[in-house]
Amino acid sequence: MWKKSTLVPGTKIHLFFLKNLFGMPQKAIDIYAVDNSGIKAQPLPGSNVLPHYRIHHLTHTSMLKFMGGTGLAKWYERWTTIFLEHLQSLNIGDDWVEIPDLMDFFSEQFGSAVLESMCGPLLREINPAFMQDLKKYHYEQPKRSKCFPEWMIPQTYAIRRKILSNIKEWHTRARSQAKQNVVVKEVESDRLWGSGFMKNRQAVFEGIKEFDHDAYASSDLGLIWTANTNIVPSAMWMIMEIFKDPNLLHRVRNELETSFPDEDAILQMKFDSQTTKELPLLKSVYAETLRLRIHVYAVRYTGNEELHINTWRFPKEKVVLVATEPAHTDGTFWNTKGGRYPVNQFWSDRFLIYPNDPQSGPHTQKIVSTCSQTDQDDDQTPTTRGIKKRVNPEYSIAGTEGMWIPYGGGTRACPGRFFSKHVMIATCAMMVTMFDMQILAEDKALKVNPLFYGFGGQHPIGKVPFKIRKKKAISAINC
Repeated sequence: MWKKSTLVPGTKIHLFFLKNLFGMPQKAIDIYAVDNSGIKAQPLPGSNVLPHYRIHHLTHTSMLKFMGGTGLAKWYERWTTIFLEHLQSLNIGDDWVEIPDLMDFFSEQFGSAVLESMCGPLLREINPAFMQDLKKYHYEQPKRSKCFPEWMIPQTYAIRRKILSNIKEWHTRARSQAKQNVVVKEVESDRLWGSGFMKNRQAVFEGIKEFDHDAYASSDLGLIWTANTNIVPSAMWMIMEIFKDPNLLHRVRNELETSFPDEDAILQMKFDSQTTKELPLLKSVYAETLRLRIHVYAVRYTGNEELHINTWRFPKEKVVLVATEPAHTDGTFWNTKGGRYPVNQFWSDRFLIYPNDPQSGPHTQKIVSTCSQTDQDDDQTPTTRGIKKRVNPEYSIAGTEGMWIPYGGGTRACPGRFFSKHVMIATCAMMVTMFDMQILAEDKALKVNPLFYGFGGQHPIGKVPFKIRKKKAISAINC
C-alpha cells in the first residue's frame, strides 16, 4: 500500500474532513475536488490545473519545507524556548503539588507550546482558553465524523464555530498589523503569523479566488487540530510510563546524565549536522509508546483504477482503510521475550538490541545490528555540543517496515513525524531533569478510551491525577 501511495490518492477522504470536520465552504472544497494534478512538482498526466490552483501540491510542498531540514530545526528551537519557559513559570517548588489531570496539564503546557511555535501568540491572546476549547472540539470529533445534523449535536457545531471565529480574528489582526497584506517572503519567526509557513499558506490561498476568509480559517483549523491530536496524548503517555516505573525513571536519568555534559545541555537540546546514536533507551520508549498508543486509520482512495496488492483486489473509486492496531499488536511478529512482555503491555526495551542478547530487538526475526539500520531518522535527531560517546545497546526499528506504522507510510506518510520525535524525546528529557512526579491514577483510569479509536493518539479513559515537585537533586536551574 505504501509503495503505491502515488497511485492511491487521499482526495476523497480529504474532502470529507474539510467539509464535515473543519467546516470549509463548498466552493473552496470544489477546488480541492477538481485538482487532479497530484502532490509532486510535475503534474500528473492529463491534468490541466493552473499552477496557482494546484492546491494539493502547493500546501504539501510548503508543509514538507516547514517540517524538514532548516525549517524543522527552527520550528523545534522555537518550541524548545516556549515549552521551557512554560515549565519554568510553573509554581512548583520543593513541596509536592497535586494536579487533577496529566492530560489537561499536557494540553495546556505542552500543546500550547506546539501551537505558539507554529502560529504565534495571537490565538491565545484572543482566547486564553483556546487549548481547552481545542480539546472540547477533539472530543466532539467522533460525532462530527458521523455527519449528524446540528439539531442533534448543537454543542459540536458551537465549539467549532467558536474556534473558527478565533482563527478568523487572528488572521484579521495579523493582516491589519502587517506592513502589507501578505508578505510572501518566508520569515521563520514572526509574532503575527508564528512562522513563515503559516504566512506562506495565506499567500497560497490568496491566489485562489474561490477561497474566502472562512476557507482560510477551516484549512488552518485542520492543520492546528492535526498538529495536536497525536503528539499531545503521545507525549503524555511517554511521560506517564517513565514516571510510573521508578527503575525506568532511574535508567532514563542515567542515560541523560552520561550522554550530556550538564543539565543545561539536556534542557537545551539543539540540532547538529552530524548524526548520533545517543539516547537509545528514550528512543525505544518513544517507539513503544507510539506502537501501543497510536490507533489510526491510514485512509486511501483507489481512484479511477483497480488496485492490486498481492492477492488482494480493491475496486476502483473505493475507500481503503489500513488500521495500525492489528500490525502494532501482532503477537507473532513482535518480540515478547517468550510471553514475558505481551504486545498489549508497555515494555520500554522492546526496540533495543543488546550486543550479548540474541533474543533482544523489536521483533522475532533475527536482527543484524548495523549503524545504517538502527535508526531511520538519525539525520533528524536532536543533539547538543559536548555530547559524550556511549556504548550499546542500540535502538532499532530495522525490520519493522509495514508493522510499525504510527505515521502511515509512503509519500503520504505524516510530514510531522520528525518534529513529533524530537519534541517527545526533548519533553521527557526536560521533565525528568526538572521534576519528580508521582502518578496517582488507578489502573482502570489508564485504559485507552475507545471513543478515539482510529483518530490517532489515544486518550486515557479517566483522569490521571499526579503529584509534582522540583527534582530533589536540583536546587536551581540556569537556562
